[in-house]
Amino acid sequence: MAHRRVAVTETTEHGERSDAESDDGPRGRPCPFCETPMQHRHCKYICPAHGVVYDCSDTFW
Repeated sequence: MAHRRVAVTETTEHGERSDAESDDGPRGRPCPFCETPMQHRHCKYICPAHGVVYDCSDTFW
């Protein structure tokens, strides 16, 4: 039996489609400084304009 790989896509807030396996990661919480959706990668929330805003060691979330 042959296995085939199926691409998974997501729809963003604005109706755009993106690959769920992309390097950008899923879009998530808004940046507290500029309201831009942040990327979630490896226990960090990253704003495209401000860099790392939160990581898993921040206890105030």
